[in-house]
Amino acid sequence: QKGEQYTFIMYEKAKVHLERIPQLIIQYKGNLVFKPEVPPCFVYKKTGRNKKEKDEDVLEVVKNVLISLKGLLE
Repeated sequence: QKGEQYTFIMYEKAKVHLERIPQLIIQYKGNLVFKPEVPPCFVYKKTGRNKKEKDEDVLEVVKNVLISLKGLLE
């Protein structure tokens, strides 16, 4: 975590369904991006700034992203 940005680094040898990544990105409506670097990673940063979104629980955000990322596994 760095400020309001969360980076999820993937295991380089993870067996994932690459074709599912675009749909995952769409699901998060611009708040999640995939960086095909070494190691590959997903970066979550909330773009909305209303009061409800500011009060969003950090642990809940991380939990939801991890559950979504688990859906990429083979």
